[in-house]
Amino acid sequence: MYCEAGSDLLVFDDTGLAKKFNTAPAIGTCNPTHQTWEINTGNLDRNTTFNQFYGTCTTKKNCSCPIYLLDNSTVKDYLSDDTIYYPVMTKESVTAPTRDGSCETKLDCPEGYQLLIFDETDLGITFDGSATVNCDVSTFHWEIYTGSRDGLPTVFNQIYAICMGNA
Repeated sequence: MYCEAGSDLLVFDDTGLAKKFNTAPAIGTCNPTHQTWEINTGNLDRNTTFNQFYGTCTTKKNCSCPIYLLDNSTVKDYLSDDTIYYPVMTKESVTAPTRDGSCETKLDCPEGYQLLIFDETDLGITFDGSATVNCDVSTFHWEIYTGSRDGLPTVFNQIYAICMGNA
């Protein structure tokens, strides 16, 4: 039993016995006398006996926090003209930041640009050129350390990010 690339194999039986195979296939044989499965689980002494043999492919938890990297051609697709940042983003020299990473990602702007990060509530902050943001995969919200006095991250429901040229 195996899974396609990018997935892990989890095998189990009706008793709750389970084994996760990260990328390797589960290799074993059926024991017709005892009507069980003998599976190589990495135990050097002997195979592990499963009463029944079920398997499922699992994928690693991905970062599903919503993030939108905006530029002058996409900003109007995501923001209405009553958003407080809209006038600035449609009149200034703007470009999309680059993204390096997944769950923890660094957003970078070209030299001479400021990074503006905000969410649908208009909670926003600017950075000089770049910022590192973290996706909390349990809440699907972004956390950004903004230098607050309490040392805690600021939580964003989603991230809209854009680079604005310094005027």
